[in-house]
Amino acid sequence: MSEEIENAQPSTGGAESGECPPQAPEPDRSPEAIQVRRFLCAAFEIIAILAGLYFVCTFLYISFSRLGYPFEVEWMEGGMVDHGARIMRGEGLYVEPSLEFIPYLYPPLYPFVLALGYWVFGICLWWGRLVSIVSTLAACAIAFRWIWVATGRWRLGAVSVGLFLAGFHACGSWFDINRVDMLLLALLAGGMYLLRGNPERRRLVAGAVLLGAAFFAKQFAIIFLVGGAVAAFLHGRKSGLIFCAVGFGIAGVFTGLLAALTGGWSWYYCFTVPSQHGMDWLRIGSLWRGDVIHRFPFQLAGCVACATAWFFTAKRFSIRRIPVVLVAAVSAITASFFGRIHFGGYDNTLIPMAFFTTVFLLIAAGRLAGAEWSRPRACAVLSAVSILILFQFYIHIYPVKAQVPAGAERESGERFLEAARSVDGDVFIPFHGYYWSRTGKKMRFHIIALHDIITFREKDRKGDVRIVQKRELIPEDIIAAFNEKRFAAVIPNLPKHNYYLRTTVEHLIYGNYVRSNSIPQLPRPKTGMGTRTGAMWFPKGRPAPNRP
Repeated sequence: MSEEIENAQPSTGGAESGECPPQAPEPDRSPEAIQVRRFLCAAFEIIAILAGLYFVCTFLYISFSRLGYPFEVEWMEGGMVDHGARIMRGEGLYVEPSLEFIPYLYPPLYPFVLALGYWVFGICLWWGRLVSIVSTLAACAIAFRWIWVATGRWRLGAVSVGLFLAGFHACGSWFDINRVDMLLLALLAGGMYLLRGNPERRRLVAGAVLLGAAFFAKQFAIIFLVGGAVAAFLHGRKSGLIFCAVGFGIAGVFTGLLAALTGGWSWYYCFTVPSQHGMDWLRIGSLWRGDVIHRFPFQLAGCVACATAWFFTAKRFSIRRIPVVLVAAVSAITASFFGRIHFGGYDNTLIPMAFFTTVFLLIAAGRLAGAEWSRPRACAVLSAVSILILFQFYIHIYPVKAQVPAGAERESGERFLEAARSVDGDVFIPFHGYYWSRTGKKMRFHIIALHDIITFREKDRKGDVRIVQKRELIPEDIIAAFNEKRFAAVIPNLPKHNYYLRTTVEHLIYGNYVRSNSIPQLPRPKTGMGTRTGAMWFPKGRPAPNRP
């Protein structure tokens, strides 16, 4: 492979401007063969673009159809709204666990972004979804620009947008919901993009700032901070030291400051509690079969093939010539791997892998093909990669209608809220946040947050690892609220033996409350855990108040 293919940014500057450096023509090529090869290259790229356009349109249709939907698309969306609402109201985010509130195990950046919107628009679900949609489109724009700059082929950049958005369903239908992941991805993509080539100090600092900020969106961004440091040191010791000073400085200083301001509670929720869950190493087999073979087989196979070809066709190998996009892809695969095997890791942990392997695949393909479309190698590489991508598109086909809420679901949800409003007194809905603001009731803790703080991964006497819930850690005011029957009604999830209910407060509900009449159900979430409501529980020994 030629030297300009080895470098992410050729010294001629052509790649920076969107053009690959010219290569000397081969005099023995016939005009007919040149035209055929050019046609094949362009045809395969256009076919891949058109196929990807379908997934771009489906993403836009689904995301804007769900943007204003007044109920949860994913069962933890409402709890995320609660985080932003507390900041907006000037209440603490990382506080001692109590009946009123227990935070999720995430850093505070995304809740602060939510709070900014709530100050303007009021408490709502759509603001967080809009942040995710804009972040997704920003990440796609970065991928498009990155690939165009590195290869000189805008069409490969367009293919990348379709290929990433095609993974919408494979990544948990997560790209538009009120969760932190897409804001995180936009920060990671921007940070790694700024480190490409030989970045001047301004780009180096900006990339470090973005990756440092990403750490305050989700903890596994530390892997990208390490990857960014590696990429910076590849450019030189001075670049590496500047990056580390800025990126790790932001992460370290603000983590320590936040811990001091919250009395250590931020450290407890963001680091201590996740560490007590540990890693489920037994999931590695299912991870390989379910995530690699079934979801991204052709995409990852193409990455391996291109990386191998890139290495073996190079005239000479040098650690300093490793491109940033490869460092980013390895960081993403590592982050997705550890996120997936962590306790409770869902399909959304695959988002970084899906994005950065897409970028790497198309940059590697474009660089291997070279600047001249008429060369046999260019035709072979682009044809092979386009075919792989078309097969990957086929695997990613999913039922679009199932992702869009129906009118009947909205009606059922409104009837549910009306039933909750009609109860005189406090109503506790343990699996769903946010609805307190729609019913006029009080904010209460989310069941998953309570489950997290009492869950531990331990070894028994035989050395076998098991998950245990220590109910003695349930806050006393929560136990007292159930025992004293402070809630006029409780609406737990169906079926009766739900895992999160069984391991936390099921005994408190069933010991102090009795199931009464059925009520309309909240709409079933479109992604994440499939929660179902459907009945009210009233205090034992008391008449049911205002039964709807």
